[in-house]
Amino acid sequence: MSEAGIAIATKDWVQGQEAGKARIAERDKIDRELGEAAYTAPIDIGRLERAARARDEYQAAQLDELRRRNIATMHKLPPKDRIIFARGFAVYRPERPAPTCAANDR
Repeated sequence: MSEAGIAIATKDWVQGQEAGKARIAERDKIDRELGEAAYTAPIDIGRLERAARARDEYQAAQLDELRRRNIATMHKLPPKDRIIFARGFAVYRPERPAPTCAANDR
């Protein structure tokens, strides 16, 4: 990535980390409730289900926020850096990535 792209991506990453730290107490509360529901005898299935659903909803919201932040970062990046950054989203990798620059024909 270019120096400008690295600066943009780094700044946005740091902001994301800071936002995540602000949500630690919320995550801890959800984790604690799920743990207590799972380890309190007799098991209250309704309580366990509500706690598990709260955890799932929290995790889904976190993934949505990460996607939103990454797309916002891509909009700020120079076009050539977007190609590099976008590949971090992919789980599947083609055998041979599509060329991103002109062939060196001599």
